[in-house]
Amino acid sequence: MGAEKEKVRRGMLEMRKGHSEEERDRKSEKVMERFFDLGEYGDADVVALYLSKNEEVDAWRVVEAAAERKNVVLPIVKGGGIRFVYYEKYGRMRRGPYGIMEPVGEEFSGKIDLMALPGVAFDRRGNRIGMGKGYYDRYLAGAGRPGALVGLCFGFQLLESVPTESFDVPVDVVVTEREVVRVRA
Repeated sequence: MGAEKEKVRRGMLEMRKGHSEEERDRKSEKVMERFFDLGEYGDADVVALYLSKNEEVDAWRVVEAAAERKNVVLPIVKGGGIRFVYYEKYGRMRRGPYGIMEPVGEEFSGKIDLMALPGVAFDRRGNRIGMGKGYYDRYLAGAGRPGALVGLCFGFQLLESVPTESFDVPVDVVVTEREVVRVRA
């Protein structure tokens, strides 16, 4: 199963590289609009987001806009896993082990109402292929499930089916620039 996932991962990463920065920005803006229109987002107080890397949906914009209205927490890599730390718009940040910026501050220990997850590929059943380190799956297995899990991706990353393993945690909603796919109510 791991070889199948790796094949999909490599193919999707190559496709992401084929998009211009202008096209990524335009599509990211539409993803953000659809995300903010979700009822789950409107009802949430604490929102776990992430900071994008490489050719992902530009989550920086989502974080900045969400921080105006919500309590935003972002992941940090710590001890072989992830933890979440409150994000403050003008707070201190540092570069984490994978080159992704991380907030410096107090770890969050409460309930997350909505968590947005990055992914290399998603399918219409909510299954997700990430970068292969398993950070989110391990976190979700141990920390309890947030109120809603939302995958953010470009339309070409939404496939009919992706290979899964027993430890993979599916999302409830997938948001692309073209559509919102509700997997679980």
